[in-house]
Order: sequence, then C-alpha cells, then structure tokens
Amino acid sequence: MPHPFKLFRINQTYRNINRLRQIITVFAKHGFYRFLDEMNLTSIIPILKRINKAERKEVEVSAIPRRIRLVFEELGPTFIKLGQMLSTRQDLIPDEYVNEFKKLQDEVPPFDIKTVKETIEDELKYPCDVLFDTFDDEPIAAASIAQVHRATLSDGTKLIAKVQRPRIEKTTETDISILFTLAGLVARYIPALEWYNPVGIVEEFSRSMRKELDFIIEAANAERMARYFEDDPKLKVPKVYWEYTTKRVLIMEYIEGISIGDIPRLKSEGYDMGLIAKNSVNIFLKQVLVHGFFHGDLHPGNILILKDNRIALIDFGIVGRINKKMMESFATIFISLLREDYEAIAEEYVEMGLFTGSVDLEEFKRDIRDVVEPYYGRPLKDVKSGELMLETIRVGMKHGIKVQKEFLLLSRSSMTLEGVARQIDPEFNLLEEGKPFIKSLLVQRFSPARVTNDVYKAVKELTQFSAIFPRQLKILLKKMITDNFSIEFNHKGLEDLIGELDRASNRLSFSMVISALIIGSSVVMFLSKGPLYAGLSILGIIGYCLAGLFALVLAFLIIRSGKF
Repeated sequence: MPHPFKLFRINQTYRNINRLRQIITVFAKHGFYRFLDEMNLTSIIPILKRINKAERKEVEVSAIPRRIRLVFEELGPTFIKLGQMLSTRQDLIPDEYVNEFKKLQDEVPPFDIKTVKETIEDELKYPCDVLFDTFDDEPIAAASIAQVHRATLSDGTKLIAKVQRPRIEKTTETDISILFTLAGLVARYIPALEWYNPVGIVEEFSRSMRKELDFIIEAANAERMARYFEDDPKLKVPKVYWEYTTKRVLIMEYIEGISIGDIPRLKSEGYDMGLIAKNSVNIFLKQVLVHGFFHGDLHPGNILILKDNRIALIDFGIVGRINKKMMESFATIFISLLREDYEAIAEEYVEMGLFTGSVDLEEFKRDIRDVVEPYYGRPLKDVKSGELMLETIRVGMKHGIKVQKEFLLLSRSSMTLEGVARQIDPEFNLLEEGKPFIKSLLVQRFSPARVTNDVYKAVKELTQFSAIFPRQLKILLKKMITDNFSIEFNHKGLEDLIGELDRASNRLSFSMVISALIIGSSVVMFLSKGPLYAGLSILGIIGYCLAGLFALVLAFLIIRSGKF
C-alpha cells in the first residue's frame, strides 16, 4: 500500500495541475524540452507550445547553469529559495552552478500595507493603531517570504515588524509537493543525476522552508543566542517581544547600525576596523566551539556594527547546531591545519563522515595532501581556512564520504565570515584567532573528568551488552536448530576486513589500558594515600610513570606488529 504522505503529495500535485503545467512550460521555454520528454512530462505542455519548434530548441551544456537560474527566477519565491540553498552546497554541485545560484536575489516587490495590517490584526487580535503608536507604511525590506516595517510602542520603544506574505505557506506547500514529484521522476528517468540524490535535496529543502515559515522558531533562535551571550559585551542580539509574536508575525527590537559590508562608511566614521574583524570572528568561534549553536547566514546584511564597535546579529531564520563530537572534529581539523598534518585531517573526515562506499584511506590522504600542501610554509594570514576546509570536504565527497550537513553549514559560515573579516582587515588571521578556543576545547577533551566519564560510558555499555548477549545467543542457537537457517555472504576482500578488525581491536586495547592506568593513578592522587612528596602521593606518581611505561611498551608492540 502506498505511503499516505506520498498519496497526499500525488493528490495535491494533481489538484494543482495548472501550477505543474506552468513549471513544465517554463523549463521547456528555457531549453529543457529533451529532459522533460525523457520524464514523460511534455504532454502537460500546452499543444501550441509543443508544436512551436522554437520552444523545443535544446540548451547548450555550457549554458545550463544560467538557464536554470533564469527558470528559478521566473518561477518565483519557492524556486529562488531552492536555488539559494543549492548555492550553499559546494560539496554537492559543480562550481558553475553554485556561482549562478549565488546571483539569485531574494528581493521582490512589497505587498500592500492594507494586507500587512490585516495579517497583524488576524494574528494578534487587535488593530494596529492599538498595538503600536506608529507603524511605517513603507517597508525597509521586502523578500519572498516576508517584509519588514518599522514601528514604535507608546513608550517610544523602536521595533521592527516582520510580516509573512499572504498565502505564501500554501504556495510553498504546493511547489514543494510538485518538486517531490519532479525529483522522483528525475531519479527514475535520468540515471546520470541520481548520484545528486534529488529527492534527498527536496526533503532537506522542505524541512528548511517549513522552519523559515514559522517565525516562532526564528524568535526562539534569537532568544537562545541572546541568552548565551548575555554576559558578553561584544555582541548585541535584538530582543523578542513574545506578546506580539506568532507563527506569521515577528516583533523584535529595532537596532540601528551600519552593515559590516559598508566598509567606506565604517572607515569614514572612524570605526576600529581591526577590532571589528577580531570581534566578529571571536563571536562566531565562541558560538561554534563553546555553545555549539551558531548563526548560519552570516552575509554582511545580517551583521551590523554599532557605535561602540560592538557587533549586532539579526535574522535568525537559519542557525546551525553541532554536538560535542563535531566541535572536537572542527577543532582537530583546525589544529591540524596549523600543524600541517594532512593525515590527521584525512582521518578526522573519515571518523565523522558517512560512508557511501569503500574508502581507500591512503589514496584519500594523498588527495588531502595535494589540496593542503600548497599552503604549507606560507604565512597564516595568507591561508584562507574556510575555503581550505571546503576543498577538503569536496575531496571527501569524491571518495564517498558524505559529511554531515551541519558541518557543511559551519564551513560555509566560516568561509563567508572570514572573507568579510579580510575585506575589513587584510592582515586578519582566522587560524591565529582560533588558537585560544581550540586550546580550551582540547584541554576539556583530555581532562581527568572527561576521561573518567568516557570510561564510565564504555563500562556501562559493556555491562548492558553482557546482560543481553546470553539471551540473544540462546535465541540464535534455538533458531539455528529448529529452523532452516543459512548465512550467505561474499567473502571477497575478507582478508582486508580481518586486518581492519585486528587493527581496531589493538587500538581499543591500547586505549583501554592507558585510560585504566591513568584513572587508577588519578584516584590514588586524589585520595592522597601512602607516603607524600610535595603534597603528592608517591604511589600516584609511580602509577603515572608505570602507566606511561606500559603504554609505551604496548604501543611499541602494536606498531611493530604492523597492525596499529
């Protein structure tokens, strides 16, 4: 039986056949008739346009990226947003497409003030002139999803009102349902494009759009960022007025500032350019490496500079969240760039990546080396770390490693901000600025408390496994005796698998021995048992020495075995 959501999408697509016809016709007009014909969609095109041979002229391969951009522009907000999302996926699509999609502008004519006020009144249940002392009729910004107006409260507080476009949610849902249908047809009828996972792209886009269409999520993101930085004078986050905020209306504090991209004005008004670059990047690194929560759309329009060189961030529709493991991966890659250790970079990508096939680690390391080596020996200020990280991600994709999308957003955000910082201060050095944060994170990683906690988790998992293993083994043996039970497998490459298992078990033993010895010695030191020297337990000191000696011996034996 078909999945109910799929039935819903199909039914919704056919209920909106006119929109589907419009989309297909626009693609045909821009030279994609052959692709549509391969997917059996040309019958939807009006007959007069099918007869017209000019409509069936194929587009040249070199012109495809530009033509797709023109298609997206003509089809409106949903497709413009899709193109903008694809422009951030340098790991997935070629540069020529990325560069074209970056040209898509999310600027559309504003809708009328009457509709704006009706939306506010429908959402907040009060007339605008009761809610606000003043409300500007002219918007200060108009985009495909919403537009922004200035307003004031009766006490003089300055606000901005972000109001969703009428029927935008319904329009978006219709377009997304059609995109799911088209993506499925592309994957089915054009095998060359299946690698790009068109259905997966639409699913990711759908999730992103649904979040952007809910202003409560954006308000919560802003408040969370403000809470993290409430004691940091370098960052200002606009206050959310929850009593005036709904899914379709967002009321926030109005912040007056200069865009960080308006460099001539900043210089002419005497701002400290070096301090601005330093503060903006330090704030971003703190978001990533301390809180694991960062602004995901750091273009210059969303970064304002206040009178005292403070940074203000606006528009929290796109944010990134990373866990402790990803923070540490980012730190490891960061510090590996400083140490010129391409092998560590390669191994870290393998650790955090999702495998779409077998990975030749040695070849992967060689390719990483080819990307990173040209930067070695150059001054750190000449190393564009954001671009370098993105290049390493692309190498990973080539080898079948699919890096998590949060890390991609992080790489894009760091690359964008680094570019802005270098425009402000050409001598700016992101790698140098990141050292204190990396050092702090690495200290936390190897602290006794962290090691103890990791060992505790490992012991807990082993205990749970020991409890269920006999019962599972009993069930398996019973099934083998009473049922027709067979195991089929392809033994090709089994020797490599055994070698990998051997190496993995040796590494596990190595880690457990070191951890156990360190923890035991730490406990003795903490309890201060036995004779003391300079306030420290001699037994604990001996334990540490033995731990180091045994670890070295074990490491030597494993290395000599060739299985390390």
